[in-house]
Amino acid sequence: QIPERAGLSRDVCLDNYNALIDYNMFWHAGPLEFPDFPMSDTGRQHFAEVKHIFTALQYAALISGALLVILLLYRRRCAFAPPREDVPGVVPYRQKYQWLLWTVLAVLIPSAAIGIYMLTNWEQGFVLFHDIVFGNNYWIFDPVTDPVINILPEAFFLHCLVMILILMAAALSACFAVWLRKGRKDRG
Repeated sequence: QIPERAGLSRDVCLDNYNALIDYNMFWHAGPLEFPDFPMSDTGRQHFAEVKHIFTALQYAALISGALLVILLLYRRRCAFAPPREDVPGVVPYRQKYQWLLWTVLAVLIPSAAIGIYMLTNWEQGFVLFHDIVFGNNYWIFDPVTDPVINILPEAFFLHCLVMILILMAAALSACFAVWLRKGRKDRG
């Protein structure tokens, strides 16, 4: 209900939101310009800081995705080799997929702790997140000088958090399911 609450049309909300998303893509060069909203200097600075974070996360995703593909191709190649438990350094089948379990645990434990904290203390967690990540108050927008905040209410970010947690749970569940399936196959 963002358009109704902001008193704007759905198209105006989407056009300005899309301008912000496009700006945050690592390939975008140039300043942020909203089609319909003015922006203060502190708002511009905050969005520049957000872009740095988004860019770092996008590069991290590309690099880790490439490393994952390399790891999976290497694992696939090794999967066709016969088991050689008599040769030092050769991993028996039952241990080949242990990394999936460790991945699940390494991501699940901190993510669950942060997710539970954020969901049970949303307002406090929202402020704490901004204090840690930004270290300034530029993220506190005045709707008069930065009307974009009207289409980015706190509830929007809460919904983003819930979606991130759902996607992480799905990915971790898939890793865990593969680990279980491969472990059963290896045990016979």
